[in-house]
Amino acid sequence: MAGCTSGSNGGGSSDNGWTPERNVTIVVPWGAGGGTDLAVRQVAEPAAAILEERDVNVQINVENITGAGGLSGASNVLNQPADGHIIFADTNVIAPNIAQEKATFTIDDWVGVCRVQYDTSFIFTTGRDGGGYEDINAFVETAKRETIQFGITGGLDSAAFPVEFGQAAGILDNMEIVSYDDAGQMESDVITGEIDVAYGELVEIRELESEGEVKLLFAGLDKPIEDFEDVPTAKETGWDAQFGVQRALVAKAGTPDEAVSFWTNVVQEAMATDSYKKFESENYLDIRDGFLPGDEHMENVKEQVGLFKTAMEEFRG
Repeated sequence: MAGCTSGSNGGGSSDNGWTPERNVTIVVPWGAGGGTDLAVRQVAEPAAAILEERDVNVQINVENITGAGGLSGASNVLNQPADGHIIFADTNVIAPNIAQEKATFTIDDWVGVCRVQYDTSFIFTTGRDGGGYEDINAFVETAKRETIQFGITGGLDSAAFPVEFGQAAGILDNMEIVSYDDAGQMESDVITGEIDVAYGELVEIRELESEGEVKLLFAGLDKPIEDFEDVPTAKETGWDAQFGVQRALVAKAGTPDEAVSFWTNVVQEAMATDSYKKFESENYLDIRDGFLPGDEHMENVKEQVGLFKTAMEEFRG
């Protein structure tokens, strides 16, 4: 969405008295067509319609500024005025870059608007006869005796969940994290038994699971999942590993509270529209509630920094 035009009658009014006075930019630090980009655009379109209904004559523009693990986009936002007209889509940018000491900013340089999505991580093994593990308990018992290979795609941000699970289940010392650049190759290696297990989101592996190519062993969630009630959860096993990709909108610190509140309310309204709900359902993003107020999300970010630091130590050996 290059731009969503709203209104033709000039500025409107909001409950707190603040409305945008010029076009608004949401900076996405990842490439077009990726998970964060799609999520932002699915929110921005109904948000623009909401502004139009309020006679607010501005556009919401989504701009992809990629590079340096998200830092290029973050720097772009921090170099602009904190006036409510620029928003940053944070998906594994702030916390992991602070943990790795790559960021020139701190958490205090940001203010949360809201979390939009909270994905669920699944551990899976091969579903082919004669391979894989019968269940998550069999996997953990094996990992207590011998080294196992746990596949991920990417780097530090992807290592957080297996490290969290390894700590909870007491198998971290015997876990070899195998990093892949390509998710398809990782899934293939799980299916053929080249590696023991891997993890991913349901939208990525649902088709393989339905075809019997992979078997779901564990869901990083504290409640049963509809249609997947037989997959053990963090609550059922007692292994509290619930890290999942969190996609949120944040702004530069110093942005007026009224502006932050305005966008929090608009985004929450956009997430309640039929179009967004359909997107959420089709991508299994409704497994757990995605929305979280900005201040609570920033508390999560602080906790994530600690988890990423631990993951960094383990991932690098």
